[in-house]
Amino acid sequence: MGVKKNNLSRVDCFLHVDIFIFSHIPGRGAKHLAKIGKLLIVEDDVSLCELLNDHFKQYFQVKIAHDGQAGYDLACDFHPDCIISDVMMPKVSGINMLKLIRRTPGIETTPVILLTVLADDKDRIRGYDHLADLYFSKPFIMEELISSAIGLVTMRKKLKEVYTQSEVKDTIILGSGINDDDRAFLHRLSDSIEQHIGDFDLSVNTIAKAVHITKRQLERRLKQLENMTPAEFIRRTRLEQAKQLADAGVASSLPDLANRVGLRDTRTFIKRFRDHFGYLPYLNTPD
Repeated sequence: MGVKKNNLSRVDCFLHVDIFIFSHIPGRGAKHLAKIGKLLIVEDDVSLCELLNDHFKQYFQVKIAHDGQAGYDLACDFHPDCIISDVMMPKVSGINMLKLIRRTPGIETTPVILLTVLADDKDRIRGYDHLADLYFSKPFIMEELISSAIGLVTMRKKLKEVYTQSEVKDTIILGSGINDDDRAFLHRLSDSIEQHIGDFDLSVNTIAKAVHITKRQLERRLKQLENMTPAEFIRRTRLEQAKQLADAGVASSLPDLANRVGLRDTRTFIKRFRDHFGYLPYLNTPD
């Protein structure tokens, strides 16, 4: 069936390094624990579905689908806080369902845990390439799967809370600690970049001309004032604009958000956003 007995000395579950498991979840074991969120289980093995439902229903509002197409359709209607899906399924596989989810506004950032009997590392890498959050090999430890799902949902909600409450704190103040002329120069430079923010091929030469200096002068001045290259300054401005657009609810999807700030590759955009702000990008869409 794919469930391993709870022998913690034999952990065979393959976990993504960016996510940690909550060892002690407040309220675990309580008889009347409030629901943490909504969980979608996508699995063609009916017996395993029933087993997962029995274990997760005390923590989540659970819905079940038995193939990837039904899972995707249900995800669009149900808007789950987490999805647990098998990889090998009829009609639409778990990987192809994941691709659809990551391209669909409103559910594209939903945490997805994949379950598989496939042991090849290439299959796991393929899942991560399509932005799976966790990967568990069958047989797995049920308690570890539960803790991982709870951890993902709890952390995503915490990040959203931080994201919405820390706009002022996270805003970088240009030119702090320098004179008024330099500060004015940095603001002119930022304004020039923002005017071309959707230009995929925006160059350092274009921005230098916009502020009436040479490329070499721009490089020296930014090194002195911000200790960064012009390319790094442009990248930072793009990311800060992306955050403002996300807060405003302007973009329809993460690819749309990336394109609006001049970044073609969504995966690169997500990585740079997380590296800069410390959390993944998401869209302010109605619940």
